[in-house]
Amino acid sequence: MPKAKETTKFSNEVFELPVPGQTLKEPERIIETYQFRFTSNTTVPKLQSILRGYGLSPSGSKRVLVDRIREYSKDRDSWIQQFQSAPTKVRGGCGANPKSHSAKRIATMFPAANAVVEYRSRYESDQRPIQALPEVEEARNLAWANDVLEEYDRRERKQDVTEQDVTAPDIGSAAELTPRRLSASTELDTEAYNVPEETNGYRPSSLDTHMQLPSHMLLRQIRYQLQGFNDTLVTLNRVETKIDSMKAGLTRSSDSARSSSFNLSLLTATPPAHPVSALVNASASHPLDTPTCHDTFVPEENTLLSSVGTFSQEHLTLEPDANASSISIGDTSMRTVYLGSEKLTFDMRDLKPPPVCHYSKDIPRLFVEWETSQLLVINGRGIPLKHWPVIYQRRVCRDGGDEGVRGLVGNRTWESIKVMWGNWKFIVDEKDRLGSEDAFWGRYSADDGSKLSYQQILDKLQGTRGSAAAEGANAARRFFQGNLQSALAQSVFTYKKKGATHQCTRDSTIAQRWRTLLESNSEVREQWDAIQQAEEDGKEAEEAAAGGGQ
Repeated sequence: MPKAKETTKFSNEVFELPVPGQTLKEPERIIETYQFRFTSNTTVPKLQSILRGYGLSPSGSKRVLVDRIREYSKDRDSWIQQFQSAPTKVRGGCGANPKSHSAKRIATMFPAANAVVEYRSRYESDQRPIQALPEVEEARNLAWANDVLEEYDRRERKQDVTEQDVTAPDIGSAAELTPRRLSASTELDTEAYNVPEETNGYRPSSLDTHMQLPSHMLLRQIRYQLQGFNDTLVTLNRVETKIDSMKAGLTRSSDSARSSSFNLSLLTATPPAHPVSALVNASASHPLDTPTCHDTFVPEENTLLSSVGTFSQEHLTLEPDANASSISIGDTSMRTVYLGSEKLTFDMRDLKPPPVCHYSKDIPRLFVEWETSQLLVINGRGIPLKHWPVIYQRRVCRDGGDEGVRGLVGNRTWESIKVMWGNWKFIVDEKDRLGSEDAFWGRYSADDGSKLSYQQILDKLQGTRGSAAAEGANAARRFFQGNLQSALAQSVFTYKKKGATHQCTRDSTIAQRWRTLLESNSEVREQWDAIQQAEEDGKEAEEAAAGGGQ
């Protein structure tokens, strides 16, 4: 037969414990206590909460927890450990002028040096006692409460003056209305009080003690409801006005497009017998709504046709424009670019972001798609990689298009891909310079015949560009004898920034502009060729002299 489970019986005890969360003050150093009565109904979570308030371990059985509380109640010397130590840092003085505004403000916010020293509790507890506010904080709160009540009374008096012009319903008429609960801030629960029947279920709140008539509360409720209804009407009116203006703009655009494509047969059509009456009847068949500041009358299509028929052909002549573009007037979403010698017109709103593509593992595919690619297709035409800047960069179109045309791809589309596209161009330009893909891999392969990686090729190209830039910059400085701002340079090596003229200092920029100057200025080119020829002749003479001396 199994042994019956023994039950632990607890006797009622009373423990004297310190109030958790209290502050110890000097010089009294009096610790406030309270009586904790332990019974058999006291739960383990309650005991654990008490132990946590003193920083003691809450683990163990109920018997262990009670013993731990009993020991702590008897060991009064350990109570002092629940308080924090005295602060080691004390705020300094307020300066040389203790009567200044800042010094007085600091003295108000922070206690003085001779204030009573307090030691706060180290631990937080669910039984935190209520502590009185400082006198300064209490005075500030009272002043704020008085200001709020005065403002409330002022608004209520203003409403009372306004309501004098309104005929308030009597109690009998108010009884016909079904009383409805308002929010807790304006109306009390009628079920919580024994409200007399003659008050129709309304009871003035503590903030409305000066308003005894329930009609005031009814009027206030009606006013709030009407105000909300009025706000809704205003919002709907704004939305309706916005929709009307958008419809008018769309109608005007469609009408202008139709009017630009009318046939000559329409212009030579027989006008109606009464053109003026036709217009009047057309407008009468479509009466205008209540006019607003945004209302615009847009004639219907039959009205527009009738009005066009009233003009003679000599007053309205449509001639085809030889220079007309496929872009409609006012349509800034269309853009025309040139892909080499081919003209391409497309809608920027249909332009998609650049396709995600990487060639670090397949450089031969880069050479192919640089010339022919189907990654980006516009109007059924594949756009090669080399023409992507023409599509995504913001630039002035050659046919006079709008510089500010931007598609749905965003303003920084090219900024996100220009570095990667520039790396592609470096590799392709190097292949074109060497003449073929085989020559390219013959140059950019390791000693064992393996091809260099994508990043290794870019690193070598960067080093080559750096050497070429330094060589070109040194050539420019040698030609102009260190004065890049000479008259012969034609301000090629200067730029303007914020209205001031600056000289180029980067070797890459100087080398690039030096090459441009050699291509555009034949005089500089001839002089530079003469200098190079003289340097070569001098080197040959030196080598010949050195060979003859041997």
